Amino acid sequence: MYGKCDAKWLAIYLLAVLVALSGCRSKISDMLAAPGGALQGGPQSEFEADMGTPGEGLSPALPEPEVEPPAGQYASDTLFAIPQQTTAAVGDQVTVLVVTGIPAHPFQYMSCCSVTVETGATYVANSFNVGEIGGVTGDADGFWAEMNPSDGFLLPPDNFLFGQETALGDGRHRLSFNVTPIGGSELLATEGALCNFQLEFSEPGVYTLGFLDATGVVKRTYYSDSAPEEYFWGDISNNHEGFAKSITVN
Repeated sequence: MYGKCDAKWLAIYLLAVLVALSGCRSKISDMLAAPGGALQGGPQSEFEADMGTPGEGLSPALPEPEVEPPAGQYASDTLFAIPQQTTAAVGDQVTVLVVTGIPAHPFQYMSCCSVTVETGATYVANSFNVGEIGGVTGDADGFWAEMNPSDGFLLPPDNFLFGQETALGDGRHRLSFNVTPIGGSELLATEGALCNFQLEFSEPGVYTLGFLDATGVVKRTYYSDSAPEEYFWGDISNNHEGFAKSITVN
């Protein structure tokens, strides 16, 4: 049992401890609340610096990747007539490649493609070819490779093409072609070469290739699905950065 003296000193000791703790707590509160203190956005203590900020040291969240369809080589819903050389001499024969970007609608038949050019250029007999340049006329290559029609293509006889240029009355004429696959099916997301042919030049000048969409109510450049529903391309201007459209003949 404690004696009265011991109890007295114990009480004094406890009272001193309480006073000390109260003073320490007050001092800490004053420090935190003071300008530049931790509660005021002041510099971190060594302890805070060692701990770091919440989430520090963790790898940042990666942004969600943008999912886009692969870009094609050619603008979608667009038709191109691309000369394979941009200079020639009178009498030379130059190959023209007709290419489509991914059409906006199902594509099964190249119902009509009317290429325009100055009247000094004429179609070279037996030069029409389906798809890519080279190979056999009826090979299912280029745009048609994926379709690969089981019975090939129904094509007009060459004498329907040779000499069939039709004057437009503005110094140009049109040459019209079509490709009809037999035993094929619609293509939904395909681009590539539809056909190619050659032009021969009878006089010097600049020859610019284009397309004719219609003559009055007659469609001149369009394609069809299996229905057959008919569609125009969205862009047949043949004016596209990075692609030739003219031949200079000297």
